[in-house]
Amino acid sequence: MFGFPLLCFTVLFFLSLLMCIKIISRSVNIKGPVLLVTAHPDDECMFFSPVLLSLCKKGIPVDLLCLSNGNFYGDGHKRCKELKNSAAVLGIRYLQIVVDDKLPDHPRKVWPTDRIQKHILQSVEKLHSKTIISFDSYGVSGHLNHCQVYSALAESAFKPCVKIYLLKTCNILTKYFVPLAFLLAISSSNALVFTVPFTSTFIPHKAMFQHRSQLLWFRYLYILFSAYMYTNLFVPLKHRVK
Repeated sequence: MFGFPLLCFTVLFFLSLLMCIKIISRSVNIKGPVLLVTAHPDDECMFFSPVLLSLCKKGIPVDLLCLSNGNFYGDGHKRCKELKNSAAVLGIRYLQIVVDDKLPDHPRKVWPTDRIQKHILQSVEKLHSKTIISFDSYGVSGHLNHCQVYSALAESAFKPCVKIYLLKTCNILTKYFVPLAFLLAISSSNALVFTVPFTSTFIPHKAMFQHRSQLLWFRYLYILFSAYMYTNLFVPLKHRVK
């Protein structure tokens, strides 16, 4: 009964999505190498695919520092392998996965700020990073570990030449109604806008499929309809806490 209307809606949805991606994609001047700092395996493709693919297409090297191995359910070894596969799909140059008892994958465990900063600083120095990208204060999903990565960056003492950009958290309506997210991107004058390159529209989905252990039924809905799979808005971290 609802099969044909649903099929029509899905086709129209993706046609409009492809048109929007082609229309609003535009060049952004970001200095590389770029270091993406995440909290867990799968953050890189669930939230940051558009910026990663956009930068890689421009030939800007992107490295990934993941601050935990996702061992909340005891499957950290498997999730590390999945992350390596996802990073390869997304064109990541170098991947560093942190295994640190002080930084457990846990929604209620507080991560020490100085410990996070230590790992980030080591990566910045090793990889000669010019730009860091990560979560804003809301952490996209509100996960405590995401928010603490932001706090560590906000209290950091990196050299002024290292620029920090934060992924802007959108509200629930914008998050799951992609056309609205694109309208917001078009109208955002003070944000850096990245969209998945037209020829790479379904690469984020391919990257997410590498995380087999995380593919519960609701994740399939996220993969299809989340705005973060198609567009990213970044704002600079201007005022660092002293």
